[in-house]
Amino acid sequence: MSATATDPACDPASPAATTAALRRPDLAAALRAARAGRGLPSPCVGVCRMDAASGLCLGCWRTLDEIARWGAASAAEQLVCWQRIGQRLAQSASDPATSPAPPQLG
Repeated sequence: MSATATDPACDPASPAATTAALRRPDLAAALRAARAGRGLPSPCVGVCRMDAASGLCLGCWRTLDEIARWGAASAAEQLVCWQRIGQRLAQSASDPATSPAPPQLG
């Protein structure tokens, strides 16, 4: 996850970040934390199962690399990760074939 200071997704006050937050309550909470100077919350929801086809966690929609880097990532990198999650969810809504398989119960 690399980010630059000119990347609008890295700026919690940017219109792009605000627009994305309107579609994602958890992203909105992350942006509020960033604006207040607090650390961004982890996207982890405790499911922690990887989908082999997509390479994404079934719970938080992050890649293994994003999960592994989260603790050492800067706030800008964490915000970019949240943006990627939002993009993945938006793409999934328009193209269900791109969605990770739901967890199998039982």
